[in-house]
Amino acid sequence: MTRTARLAWCTASVVLWLVLGFGLTRIVYAHLSVEIPRWLSDAIRTTLTRLDPDYRPDALDIIDSSLLLLILAMHALAALVVAPLAVIAWRHFVRSRSVR
Repeated sequence: MTRTARLAWCTASVVLWLVLGFGLTRIVYAHLSVEIPRWLSDAIRTTLTRLDPDYRPDALDIIDSSLLLLILAMHALAALVVAPLAVIAWRHFVRSRSVR
């Protein structure tokens, strides 16, 4: 039962992390109406050019790369929320099972 419970708990935590991460991304992206900062645009352009010197990124490449960074940042933020909550809930679950 413990192995099955842990597998279910880990699966639920990952699903919650993904749902929360994509939900935060959607909320932030929907209300984001600012331009990409110049320093971020330059950093993305420099990184893409260093990865492939013959490649010349255009504006859509910069926007897509910054959206990827937004998705990664929101998932990192969601992980900071989900991981401690999952540990606290698991300890509560184990404690309540041992009382019975």
